[in-house]
Amino acid sequence: MKKYFQSSLVLFILFDVARLFGQTSQSSNSETLLSDNTTVQHVSRPAMIFTPIQNQVAGLIGFTSGLYLNNSFYVGLSGYANLTHSKVNSGMLGVEIENTINPENLVHFGYSLFAGIGFVKDYQQKNGLLDDFLNIFGTQFYFAQPSVLLEINFDSFTRIAIGAGYRFVAGLNEMNKDISISKLQNRDLNNLTFFINLKTIYF
Repeated sequence: MKKYFQSSLVLFILFDVARLFGQTSQSSNSETLLSDNTTVQHVSRPAMIFTPIQNQVAGLIGFTSGLYLNNSFYVGLSGYANLTHSKVNSGMLGVEIENTINPENLVHFGYSLFAGIGFVKDYQQKNGLLDDFLNIFGTQFYFAQPSVLLEINFDSFTRIAIGAGYRFVAGLNEMNKDISISKLQNRDLNNLTFFINLKTIYF
């Protein structure tokens, strides 16, 4: 099931990116990065990502800030830190790109890619949600997280999105002392992800 989901998600993103660039190349005789009609806005959004780690759901809270082009294409920087996992503290920093299809519709779809560097370390003890909240800088790993999403226009400047994807992880040093208690492995971090975010668009 996971392999089918991964393959379908990657093929969908590749197809739509090819279609997007194909339309762009046909719409103008000049090769330009931005056209005269391009609109650029600033976007910020709080978000939550949920993913299983060693049979326990980790909820990571984060924030994204970046640029929104033509009311549909987004690129920005994102950072997340673990809030709920009781044994493993983790975080992610990276670049996020997103494209929404027919964003003028009340309900519309899109896809995204979040990629960058992550950090993970064992807890000694966690008694509450905010215990060691930002103490995430342990051993490193690299990740790529493609996703699909459903987005609803709350008003002209606010959008709510829910989505699902898959996180691919590599480069974790499984012998590092920071994870000597949990014995965490790369495969423990490769898993389905689910997210919700609230997008605010500024001029």
